[in-house]
Amino acid sequence: MEIDKLKIILESLLFVSEAPLTVKRATALVKDATAEEIQQAFAVLLEEINQMNRSFQLVQIADGFQLVTRPE
Repeated sequence: MEIDKLKIILESLLFVSEAPLTVKRATALVKDATAEEIQQAFAVLLEEINQMNRSFQLVQIADGFQLVTRPE
């Protein structure tokens, strides 16, 4: 799956997820993407979102990812 499309899908899933979103769970939800593609997209999202000067950030918690508010 194209990484830009996958990033949009993962970002949407992150906004509605109450718990950290794991690669395994995302792979089960996004049928057209492999675990490797999802891991790569999470890595790109982590960098992109955290470089933005926004009120939230993407963090890795255990084996999942979650959007949280910035502490400052």
